[in-house]
Amino acid sequence: MRIRIPFTRFPVCLLLAFLPLSAVTVTAATLLPSTEIPELRESADLSDGQEAMRRKDYAAALLIFTRKADSGNAAALFALGYMHQHGLGVDASAMASETFYWQAAKLGNVAAMHNLAVLLAARPGSVAEATEWLTKAAEKGSGRAALAMGRLITDGPNAKTQAADAESWFRKAVQAPELKEEASFTLAVFLDPTLTGTDGRSKEGRKFLESSAEAGYQPAVLALSDALLRTKEGARAVEVLRKGDAAGSTEAAFRLASLNFEGRVMPANPAEALRLYTKAAEAGHPAACNQLASLYQAGKGGVAADPVKAWEWFLKAATLGLPMGQFNAGVCLEDGLGVAKNPAGACQWYCQAALSGYAPAQNRLGLRYQEGQGVMKDPVAARAWLREAAMQGFEAAMLNYAAMLAGGQGGPRDIPNAVTLYKSLAGKNHPDALHGLGLLMESGLAGPVDPPRALALQQLAADRNPAAKARAEALLKVLSPEDKTKAAAYVKDPRTLFPAKTEG
Repeated sequence: MRIRIPFTRFPVCLLLAFLPLSAVTVTAATLLPSTEIPELRESADLSDGQEAMRRKDYAAALLIFTRKADSGNAAALFALGYMHQHGLGVDASAMASETFYWQAAKLGNVAAMHNLAVLLAARPGSVAEATEWLTKAAEKGSGRAALAMGRLITDGPNAKTQAADAESWFRKAVQAPELKEEASFTLAVFLDPTLTGTDGRSKEGRKFLESSAEAGYQPAVLALSDALLRTKEGARAVEVLRKGDAAGSTEAAFRLASLNFEGRVMPANPAEALRLYTKAAEAGHPAACNQLASLYQAGKGGVAADPVKAWEWFLKAATLGLPMGQFNAGVCLEDGLGVAKNPAGACQWYCQAALSGYAPAQNRLGLRYQEGQGVMKDPVAARAWLREAAMQGFEAAMLNYAAMLAGGQGGPRDIPNAVTLYKSLAGKNHPDALHGLGLLMESGLAGPVDPPRALALQQLAADRNPAAKARAEALLKVLSPEDKTKAAAYVKDPRTLFPAKTEG
């Protein structure tokens, strides 16, 4: 028996971009390329090299720094390491960068010690050497090195046993004026990862968090607003986000827009939500682009339905790399919403989102491979993508994958796993799962033929699944009164359909 569960289509307008207002994750410091090298601002003898960097005349800067480095100038060696690390005027080369940093560090350049340690920490087997250089830099007063040292410990295998050492390094970093906001935020998260605790350490952590947020450090602003929302301090959360928005944070604008749209901690204000979504979207915030597109698609939030504008904003969200936006752009292309239909183009966007692990896209791409729409028909690829989505608990994919397993499509028939998937959804009273499981029970593929259970499953799904209704009516015509009575008992108490197994 070939069993196929129909795919449930989800309207694109329902896939809104409300992202969780979760605390910001603390990650290792990264070095960003610049048109000048901040660490050289105090090096008067390299001012001509800095000026060349500001003009983006990297060839001239490279020549100046090389001449100075040849005479043993540690700052110039650092500059060469920086340029090779970021590919400024030269091909990026970790090896060359590490060599120049090492030479500068040996001459006592603190910034080089830190950057060399960052490179070493990312290389397997070199953490001990990285720790040595960070320690030297921190002892010479580098707040950046102290901060990196604390993070190296907390990210390492001995985080618990060396927690006191990490805390000590973080507290030293807080004393560095140029790092006070970032280090205060890091220390706050270290003292209380939830940012909502009430004990002594948590209260101290909250003070550091509020200090960092008040100074305008955006990760702290976002984390504080999230903590305030979780402790039911909505008014303060809104105040913090407004300050973040005023300081230019597109994420703060997006979150504030969502609060205005939802009306969760303030009266709903669609006009203000639209203004803030538009502001964040125009600044390149991917989720804001997707949400703004959703509003235009549905004609909600104070805007008239406009499929063309919706498509344009979905496309921008997709281009910016948002998996949800990529999926929605694919839906627009597949269904011709605001743009000409293009099944192949739709599948390209589905693939982008699927590769990022976005379950709805994995499911949709699997179906397209199964049907050969927009891509060459490939049951093996279909089964693989549906499995990826099913493993994430995406219900539509669980149903579609179970159907492929039961039918032996794209691989060997696997009834036990199909039954497991159907049962997990049937336990949630999912009509398609009840129908699919009923077919297996009726056919005997899931074990001995069991007409009463098959009928009960179809009857439980009948009011929501036309195929189940038709099958139930067909079974009622052929089953014995005894089987019908048993089925009625199962319907009355569905828990008896699959009694829990007992030990012993």
